Amino acid sequence: MQWMPCSFAAQTYLGDQPMRLLEELLAVFPVREVIGDRVQIIERIVLDSRQAAARTLFVARRGKEHDGLTFLRDAYDRGCRVVASDRLPSALPSDCTFILCDDLLGALARWSHALYGNPTAQLAVYGVTGTNGKTTTTALLAHLLSACGERSGVIGTLGARYGDEHQPTRHTTPEAPELAAMFAWMLSRGATAVAMEVSSHALWWRRVEGTQFAGAIFTNLTQDHLDFHRTMENYARAKKRLFDMLPAGVPAVVFADNEWSQFMVADTQATVLRVGRGYEADVRIVAEQRSASGTQWRLEWEDGRSVEISTPLVGGFNVENASLALVLLAARGYSLERLAEALRTAQAPPGRMEQIALPTGAHAVVDYAHTPDALERVLQQCRAMMEPTARLFCVFGCGGERDRAKRPLMGAIAARYADYAIITNDNPRRENPAQIAADIRAGIELVPAEKRRATFIEELDRRSAIALAVGMAAAGDWIVVAGKGHEEYQLVGDERWPFSDRQVLREEAAATVSNS
Repeated sequence: MQWMPCSFAAQTYLGDQPMRLLEELLAVFPVREVIGDRVQIIERIVLDSRQAAARTLFVARRGKEHDGLTFLRDAYDRGCRVVASDRLPSALPSDCTFILCDDLLGALARWSHALYGNPTAQLAVYGVTGTNGKTTTTALLAHLLSACGERSGVIGTLGARYGDEHQPTRHTTPEAPELAAMFAWMLSRGATAVAMEVSSHALWWRRVEGTQFAGAIFTNLTQDHLDFHRTMENYARAKKRLFDMLPAGVPAVVFADNEWSQFMVADTQATVLRVGRGYEADVRIVAEQRSASGTQWRLEWEDGRSVEISTPLVGGFNVENASLALVLLAARGYSLERLAEALRTAQAPPGRMEQIALPTGAHAVVDYAHTPDALERVLQQCRAMMEPTARLFCVFGCGGERDRAKRPLMGAIAARYADYAIITNDNPRRENPAQIAADIRAGIELVPAEKRRATFIEELDRRSAIALAVGMAAAGDWIVVAGKGHEEYQLVGDERWPFSDRQVLREEAAATVSNS
């Protein structure tokens, strides 16, 4: 799949305007009480009162920061006459229908799919969950499906995409009403399959309930999002929900080398396939050969089948991502030989171990690595591709108002693997950047002095930090700019500034050459 920027009108993206009687929606999920007129036409379900209008159903959900019921009057003033919540409001306009529902999140997901005619009943939807690797694995699934004759869409961090049309998404996995609309739009365009990232937040908020999955993948679980989930156990339980909802007979493919893989599929009805490098795997990864130009390996099934794979994707993590995607689709009946042949032309999505040639002769890599595990694997991979005399520069930060516990861990990883670690802003949001940097620096002390490799530099302006690395790096050195990957913006305070690591790298390298 070629990842090219494109866009289209929202009304085209949403497809034909759906229309259902309220009674039809109420029939798909039990509610406690309906107050008011049940004879209503619903054309849209919204969670934001500012999107409310006539013929909308406003679901007044209690969120992390706001309570939807406090915005009931705003929705009403915009023309909405149907509201649902799990609590009664303090006041209700006489001409407003109110739905009291104990399981509001479950109802929201089911109503959303019912509004659009349950589109996933006619699509093969493949879900990918895990801390790292979701975006690449969904892209690989879509690429392989296309090579096998399917018409595949993708939903995830990079947005919703089908063919040449693309729509940005606010969340990795959209809210249930938006997600159902995306499925319906792709189906109306002729899609037969969809590869979708399924985030832990989406599973906790139950956004994908009502989606009929044809299979699912678990990539790995490492520390992230503990600001939301609080513990790794809670984080794992959220991920596990994807496999708990799979029906009997569909494949559930997990990376067996991750310590959480068995937990994920402990209660699933699906057919479990474990992929890994160890002997406990159902499908083993063997005979790996890695270089800066690609990787080769062989997959061996317990039943004696095997397939040789060669791909331009680099890194052991991409061996895992590609293997998981291939094994899932092989379990769905697609030809092993055709799948392996398709991997010869596979491309990583933007900002995923993306190599950028610099006129200075240095090698640059832009990667979305924003977790300890991801950063370590990227730096390890670059070390493996470097000449012994080359130096490794790592430009990175950590997101503000997010998991603080991972910051010193990432600092420790940079201390062990980089020659120069330049701490800078990621997306600081409303948090003090100096405090974020201090949290990262605390990780240096976690590394014994004899194992510390890196010289640390603090430059909180991200452009200046990248310029510093470019200016210091000689021909043959490697620069890793980590954390933001494909993103074309930086979140500072409440503002969204235009910023692209890839573009800035090229600009600063060109400036360095012209000034030399």
